[in-house]
Amino acid sequence: MKINYSISLFILMSLHTACGISTEEQKKKEEQRIQDSIELSMRIQDSINSLEKSNQQEELSQSSTTIENQNEPTKQEEQVLLSDESSLISYLSGKTFHGTNITIEINPSSIDIDGINRYFNLSFSVISPTMGRIRGESLSNPDGIIYITVNTQTGCIENDGGSFCQ
Repeated sequence: MKINYSISLFILMSLHTACGISTEEQKKKEEQRIQDSIELSMRIQDSINSLEKSNQQEELSQSSTTIENQNEPTKQEEQVLLSDESSLISYLSGKTFHGTNITIEINPSSIDIDGINRYFNLSFSVISPTMGRIRGESLSNPDGIIYITVNTQTGCIENDGGSFCQ
């Protein structure tokens, strides 16, 4: 049973007219529904864009905070002021200084290089509020003496032109 398209359309329009709903009204309602859908989609897209922008700003803020936190130890190092030998020893306690293929750790009684105790009989002196000096005697060379300069502003120590930092 095949019904002709024009007859079907005529019957459908007749039914709508009989029920009181004209095709014009239907078109207007459909257009309004489409317009409402478009407006809703635009509001949703605006919300998504706003959230994305907010997330990007948060990521930038976190990135900036991370960079600031990475710089923080240096700022803390700059705040260390040396007043006497014990403040110099306290500053050095628990710190390891790194150079090219060399690691230096200074304890109150020894200087360890690459984990091996190399110098003993240490003496500590303060040069300025941010600079100190350590003198140590070699365990393997009776005439060997090492001098290390400590800089609390940079967080580094220096020996014979070599720089070792935390």
